[in-house]
Amino acid sequence: MRLKFKKVTVVGSKVSAEGAVRLLKRIGAKIKLTTLSDLEKSPPEFLKLVDEYECKTHSEEFIKGQDLIVTSPGVPKSSPVFKWAKKYNVRVISEIELAYNFCDSFIIGVTGTNGKTTTTYLLEKVLRKFGFKAVSCGNIGRSFSSVVIDEKPQIICLELSSFQLENIINFRPNIGVILNITPDHLDRYKSFKEYVKAKFNIFKNQKKTDFSLLNFDYEFLIKKSKSLKSRVIFFKASDKINEDFVAILSICFILGIDEKKALDYLKTLKLPPHRTEFVKRIQGIDFYNDSKATNIHSTLFSLKNLRRKVILLAGGEDKNQDFNILKDNEIFKEYVKKIVVFGKAKSKLKDCLKGFKDIFCAQDLKEAVLVAFEIAKKNKINCVLLSPMCASFDSFKNFKERGDFFKKIVKDLECKKKF
Repeated sequence: MRLKFKKVTVVGSKVSAEGAVRLLKRIGAKIKLTTLSDLEKSPPEFLKLVDEYECKTHSEEFIKGQDLIVTSPGVPKSSPVFKWAKKYNVRVISEIELAYNFCDSFIIGVTGTNGKTTTTYLLEKVLRKFGFKAVSCGNIGRSFSSVVIDEKPQIICLELSSFQLENIINFRPNIGVILNITPDHLDRYKSFKEYVKAKFNIFKNQKKTDFSLLNFDYEFLIKKSKSLKSRVIFFKASDKINEDFVAILSICFILGIDEKKALDYLKTLKLPPHRTEFVKRIQGIDFYNDSKATNIHSTLFSLKNLRRKVILLAGGEDKNQDFNILKDNEIFKEYVKKIVVFGKAKSKLKDCLKGFKDIFCAQDLKEAVLVAFEIAKKNKINCVLLSPMCASFDSFKNFKERGDFFKKIVKDLECKKKF
């Protein structure tokens, strides 16, 4: 991709956009930046990299006459940017596509509704343990573009959201993985089918020499795999080995790593924070932080792994999910004893689960923790689990900020009980 002296507009301002701007600057493009965010907190050195920028709005002039548009994953299809790009016949690509065109590394792309970050994080550690120079990036934290600029790793472990896969053209991972697919982000997609289509873009350009790894527990994935050009490998979780581990072991098999040794090492690794993370035990009650659970199935996955009777803290910003399905779910029925709801989605959660479980309402997460603590003591339930089933954007910047706030409230609670 020849972009020297080309006019490129980057849409967004966060990690992906910053990586794209740095990469475009390196190759000599003329850069405009447009974002709905406030750029006051952006590093001054970042803004110096662009020739022109606008914030808190998108204007047609930033699209007209450009050679290329590079979008961040947070930019929805409903954005006027896409309408203007079509009007002026300007090609639109994702930051993932941009970085791919300047990448020489072996790429392992990991997507799925749940478990992407954990799998990518652990995969990097396993590959490094067994002699590969591996780096994780993408939806996990560092942008793909920043790795392309700063490093030349042997293998890139790339976490990919459906949003990041929407506007790819030539992007092709040597190994593509779909861990699972369940309804999610239905506030952005018209249907589950459209969401699945975005996920399946991970295999869009693969060749016969590439590998596609798919979860055998999903019948529709088995059917869709018949259309793939790559070599397909199915994996399946068991009672002893979970989904993430089996997917990683399948990758190890492809790369010639001893699977038993890899599994032994995996068992010694600590998961990244905000994923069924133990926080504190206060007066015999254990508090767990699973703030990363932003959809129903992620919470069910956490309950299945934790295997404890819990008071569930749920709420936040709904993503057009059907919470009624929880009434027929055996895992939910077995492990959730009481529910404290909070945030924007609390009314919907209460209406959907009314009469099914004891439900208590709280104004915000802080009050939810305090309410849950009192309920736990009164009812002799020794576990409180924050696993919200919703996005965090009604009150927090992201799930990390929400999880950190929860941990602070719990630790403050411990201090108060000492006096």
